[in-house]
Amino acid sequence: MRKRLSLLLAAALLLPTIGAKAGEVMAFASTVNGVIRGDIEPAAPGAVVTVTAPDGTVLGETAMDEDGAFTFTPTRTVDHTFAANLGEGLVARLTVPAEDIAAAAAPAPEDLRVLIAEAVEAQVRPLRRDLLAYKDSVGLMDALGGLGYIFGIFGVAAWIMSRRRPAA
Repeated sequence: MRKRLSLLLAAALLLPTIGAKAGEVMAFASTVNGVIRGDIEPAAPGAVVTVTAPDGTVLGETAMDEDGAFTFTPTRTVDHTFAANLGEGLVARLTVPAEDIAAAAAPAPEDLRVLIAEAVEAQVRPLRRDLLAYKDSVGLMDALGGLGYIFGIFGVAAWIMSRRRPAA
């Protein structure tokens, strides 16, 4: 009995920590017309985003706006690593491959292609943000909560059914 009680107490103390998660950082970037545009969430307005090359040399700096967006115009065709200290121990880090920069920096033969690329990128950016947010929002706790809700409904139904039966 005592062993069972201590196991129950240990489980009760550990259960609240199961749902605890460290801060999550979502970051992505795309290159359109030779300009790298990125988004970082959670947004830290004014936070400095440092851009480095694979060898560690600093290529430049930019700052995030109030929505967590930033832009950077690359001067070299190398992998660009973006790093931003968001405070509270959160650091965002992402790399844009050199292939993406080279493909976007190539001159477009028609102005129409430029307009299409900008329009598509403007439409896709919010979709990427929403997709990343949804991907991280649905988890085990949601599934367990749904199962608990279903079991609760069946429990109430069973209780009501047992109350309706005449006593023998």
